[in-house]
Amino acid sequence: MGKRILGLDFETTWTNPVDTKKCLVTEIGAVLVDSDDMKNPLAVQSNFIWGADYPKSPQELIDLTGLTDNILSEFGINPKVGFEELIELINKADYVVAHNGNEFDKPILEAECARYGLEMPSVPWVDTKTDVPYPKSIKTSKLSYLCAEHGFTNSGAHRALFDTLSMLRVLSMYNIDEVLELSKQPTVYCVASVSFADKHLARDRGYYWNPDAKKWYKAMKAPAAQIEKQEAGFYVDIQNNK
Repeated sequence: MGKRILGLDFETTWTNPVDTKKCLVTEIGAVLVDSDDMKNPLAVQSNFIWGADYPKSPQELIDLTGLTDNILSEFGINPKVGFEELIELINKADYVVAHNGNEFDKPILEAECARYGLEMPSVPWVDTKTDVPYPKSIKTSKLSYLCAEHGFTNSGAHRALFDTLSMLRVLSMYNIDEVLELSKQPTVYCVASVSFADKHLARDRGYYWNPDAKKWYKAMKAPAAQIEKQEAGFYVDIQNNK
């Protein structure tokens, strides 16, 4: 028997920029697998989450996910009940794996646990955005592109369970022990110094625009960031924080 991995993804009331006061979870997708047999889940959680105090969903978020307030209010379960179920599942895992989890899913779960008086599990996290040794030919870590680069499409993008299953499928194509070792390395932020006219150069290399800092950045493991600085073709500043 291998390591038990809990793949996780959230849909929320808001996504960009991440604000744990606004990002209330509306959907949980969690899949527990054994690393030796990742095609056969051990357990699955797929729930809509909805509370009486939830804000009205903005239209752009409805367009992105297809989740209307009517759907969520009719089929959603109590938030505390949903997170209690999730925490029980996490505590059966050796690792939690999420795509962009260090910057999105993990801080959101921490905030939700605090909101409902629940204990945040101490299980270590792995982020498939930064902790997988993707080949150099892959320039962007956006999940939909990663799926395409690995020979399949995500038929339910921006829905929690489908995104989790797609992420685990990508992960299954790599040596899990190598991924876990990579996850232990420090994560840093590469900041691209590009003009407005040259912003495509940063975007093409997988950098994301941070509207608050007004900078192009991407999270990377420290050794990979040093290589990025040499190969980017524009000046890259490596920082420990955003």
